[in-house]
Amino acid sequence: MTSGMYLGEIVRQILIDLTKHGLLFRGQISESLRTRGIFETKFLSHIESDRLALLQVRRILQQLGLDSTCDDSIIVKEVCGAVSKRAAQLCGAGLAAIVEKKRENRNLEHLKITVGVDGTLFKLHPQ
Repeated sequence: MTSGMYLGEIVRQILIDLTKHGLLFRGQISESLRTRGIFETKFLSHIESDRLALLQVRRILQQLGLDSTCDDSIIVKEVCGAVSKRAAQLCGAGLAAIVEKKRENRNLEHLKITVGVDGTLFKLHPQ
């Protein structure tokens, strides 16, 4: 699951799990957090922006109906970073495997290749 279509939902599922374990939002799962699709990938991109202060992260969470503390904002920012990094690493691993297989099939020591990338996540995500 590396597409921008899924990353926000993956973050939401992780936030629910952390909340169930009492690590976020005072252990209270709000109705908005239960709502599928509420945490859009654009929020993940905004939260990961280096110039976004924790107060702004908290404001985004409040817009989503999540009563958060400063500690919650820190954890949410970490979750967003981990999900983004995981998606990038999965994409990279898949591409590397394909390129390596092509190199082996052609019996080459080195393979020069160009990879094209497109999509909103690629264009708008801060990292």
